Amino acid sequence: MTQDDGRQEEGVGEKMRDAARNMMDKLEGRSHHDSLRDDSLDDDADRRLTRSEEELEIGKRRVPAGEVRVSKSVETERVREDVPVIREEVTVERHPVANGVRADSADIGEDEITIPVTEEEVVVEKHVVVKEEIVARKREVEENRTVEADLRQETVDIDDQTRTKGLKRSKSKSARAEKRSDERGPPGR
Repeated sequence: MTQDDGRQEEGVGEKMRDAARNMMDKLEGRSHHDSLRDDSLDDDADRRLTRSEEELEIGKRRVPAGEVRVSKSVETERVREDVPVIREEVTVERHPVANGVRADSADIGEDEITIPVTEEEVVVEKHVVVKEEIVARKREVEENRTVEADLRQETVDIDDQTRTKGLKRSKSKSARAEKRSDERGPPGR
């Protein structure tokens, strides 16, 4: 085995140790930042960074929206109606007595007759009558509201300025953008 082969094996072993360390960090809940190595390490060491993006989380809560008050009040209206009434009147008629009736049977003295007279009187009574019932109740109405928000996401730019240009310049897409393009299907559909 040559000296170069030994360095290659040593580099592979170090990469395996780094991968194992990262796996342990994930299991223990530590972030990638906790396990990053500083720049003093040799050039063969892996360097890592994370890419993050914001996601929209929409919830709902009940809040007071005011109140509805139903009340009643009393208004007075003047009513006028004509009511026909009947009353009695006494009429007095005088008739001359025909000739030939003798006054022998007539007494001279004071006398009087009484005739009772009636009339209708208007009687007004008021009483309360229930005309309608008012029922107030709540109901739930569902409607849609549009929510808009600006979400930030990180993108990764790779700009290879080496002579060999082993890596091409590219920009990574977020998982959401990739999913949207997959849902649309191939262009021209």
